[in-house]
Amino acid sequence: MSSPPPTALRVGIDIRVAAPAGSGQQRYLWRLGAWLATRGHEVHFLTVRRQAATAEPPPGAALHRLGARPRRRLLERVTEMALDALLINPERA
Repeated sequence: MSSPPPTALRVGIDIRVAAPAGSGQQRYLWRLGAWLATRGHEVHFLTVRRQAATAEPPPGAALHRLGARPRRRLLERVTEMALDALLINPERA
């Protein structure tokens, strides 16, 4: 009897810098998202800071440049994504 395939999750990851070579925390979040994407999960990197025009997400992930939206609009946009999990950048705590 085989086990059912795992359910893919919709995961949002709040990042400051969209770069795999960024600081330790940012690099960890980026690599975590890349790893989750390789396992079939739907990964969404979320950032409100301006990113380099050349910033690209890892394969299987999406980068959402949310910009300087008012807090209410930002919350609405993230809610619309219907994420199963949202990893908030610890610096926001």
